[in-house]
Amino acid sequence: MSIQAVVSFFVGGGFWMYPILLVGALGVAISIERFITLSRVENANRKMWDQLQPLLNQGNIDKAREMTVHDTSTVSQLLQASLELQGAARRREDYEVVMEEEMMAIVPQLEKRIAYTALYANMATLLGLLGTVSAYRTLAPHAVQNHPTDEHLLPLFVALGAADKIAGAQRLNNVMTYGILAMDAWLFDPL
Repeated sequence: MSIQAVVSFFVGGGFWMYPILLVGALGVAISIERFITLSRVENANRKMWDQLQPLLNQGNIDKAREMTVHDTSTVSQLLQASLELQGAARRREDYEVVMEEEMMAIVPQLEKRIAYTALYANMATLLGLLGTVSAYRTLAPHAVQNHPTDEHLLPLFVALGAADKIAGAQRLNNVMTYGILAMDAWLFDPL
């Protein structure tokens, strides 16, 4: 596909293509930022773990504790919390509780802004639907004949939007009045 075709498609999409482009750009920017950040965190954790694991296997807890104090990686933060209990705690559950509490502080930092990517993807889809609904008369060749005024079409979108989860739609009435006026009635079955 040529650049001219892409530009022609974009311009033909009308006003709503600009908000869709903006929302898409925000989603891509956040995705790239999260990818870079999480890759750096993973590399730092892997590097630190490769240094700590031999010490822990040898039982050199003091050296491991000293290394975690001077490092900012998430694996160091997690291990530092449990290594500080060394000698004070007797039960395995005590270590697990401390590590779980530390994870509750670390995980939100790692998951920061990830939910926005799904939000922006949904927003772009809904903006596209809004653009289609607002311009359906010019986009569809026979829209005016099938839906002379908006109140003939918009209730369908209201019904679809009001439904929780749609398993399928069932046509209840398929009668044509005067040979041209459709009297369709639909049931949207929930899951």
